[in-house]
Amino acid sequence: MKTHIPVERLSNPPLVLVLAVIKFAQLPSKDFEDAVLQLHGVIRKEYPGIEKGKDKNIQVLFNEQEDQFHQEIKHTEEPSVTFTSSDSSWLIKINTTSLAIFTRKYISFDDLLEKVLRIISQLEQKAGITHTSNIGLRYINRIDINTETGFDDSVVNGFLQPKILEFNAMAGSDMVNIYQADPGWCILRTSLRIQGHEIPNDLLPVAHKMRLALEPVNNIFASIDIDSNTMSHDYIEFNIEGIKNCFSELHSLVKIAFGSVLTEAEIQRRS
Repeated sequence: MKTHIPVERLSNPPLVLVLAVIKFAQLPSKDFEDAVLQLHGVIRKEYPGIEKGKDKNIQVLFNEQEDQFHQEIKHTEEPSVTFTSSDSSWLIKINTTSLAIFTRKYISFDDLLEKVLRIISQLEQKAGITHTSNIGLRYINRIDINTETGFDDSVVNGFLQPKILEFNAMAGSDMVNIYQADPGWCILRTSLRIQGHEIPNDLLPVAHKMRLALEPVNNIFASIDIDSNTMSHDYIEFNIEGIKNCFSELHSLVKIAFGSVLTEAEIQRRS
């Protein structure tokens, strides 16, 4: 098993996109709409762009009738609002059950955390959020491969399915590796690509709004997608200090995963 290389703040990080998400108990539509209008008044200077929409959800329900189970697929919609900064480098998406903040101009974890806590605190005050559930961080990285020195100069042997000493368990397939580690789970998606988009397909709609991945990358690169989250469906009473501590612990998992797939030479080049 590989011990991760300690990673501090890099001067030239390979980050393409970073996402922080908090899920919470569903808000009544009326409370949500009123709260979002009030929130926009507070953050409009930083995030002048606003777009209202509908998020489509699919629920699979099982009902027992006459000793038989019947499957019912239910389609629902919930209102959502997206705020963007003037240069589209930051995007905030809020619906009745979650807050997600994206950036392509990541400065530091502390800077991201400050923005997340400020927005969720405003939402709690204005919409009355009572409980939170899943909390997560996701870091999308791109490492361009030097064709002269090859893969081994940048990514470790076993990059596509690394075994990480600090994590308790591992399962994986198709370059998706799932590790268990307090306070939750770390999902590591690694791939080597010859051309293609640097953003995963599930994030392309958001990326396009942020002026990312408008054209495919034309060279060979390694994609490192680190998703650290609690995977919790339980509801916990809203506590801003608890949210802060949870994000800090999840960020520690991100650093371990990142330091486990890059070579020491690559990390030194970016320090």
